[in-house]
Amino acid sequence: MAALLLIAVYAAQSGSSVGTLSAQLTDAQQRIAQLENEMNSLVQVNRQLEQQLANDRNQLAIFANAERVVALAGTPDAPGASGAFYTGPESGLLVLRNLPPLPAQQTYELWLIPSEGSPIPAGLVQVAADGSNTFSIALAGQPTDYAAVGLSIEPAGGSPLPTGPIVLLGTVG
Repeated sequence: MAALLLIAVYAAQSGSSVGTLSAQLTDAQQRIAQLENEMNSLVQVNRQLEQQLANDRNQLAIFANAERVVALAGTPDAPGASGAFYTGPESGLLVLRNLPPLPAQQTYELWLIPSEGSPIPAGLVQVAADGSNTFSIALAGQPTDYAAVGLSIEPAGGSPLPTGPIVLLGTVG
């Protein structure tokens, strides 16, 4: 009888230990799942930062190796705006300041303006809430003998020719 009582007490203690271990295992599994979620978030943030770093390095290379720099001044349609367009053989870097943000149905469009003929669209540009942006533009296949650079307000998606006001303009000099 004493042996049975001893076995019953041992079984009760073992059951309690199993319950405690089971609860600890559940807690550990939940913590692991939480840490895996945090790790996945950090991996995503790391990817974004690596992408931003690559973009920043590309922009810095364009800036450092620019063959041409065009200062852009605000027109009467955006007198406080300014910017610069740095170009290399295949890409450009557009730096903008103090442009008013546009509604969703409009966008800024960059134009390469030859001394004769129609302006050539060179890319659509969005600005931050503070009116600034630094924007890389692929120029492969674009003419290099343009006489001026302009930025206009166009319908979302851009236009084949400028239809809205020119807000920044600079001549190649």
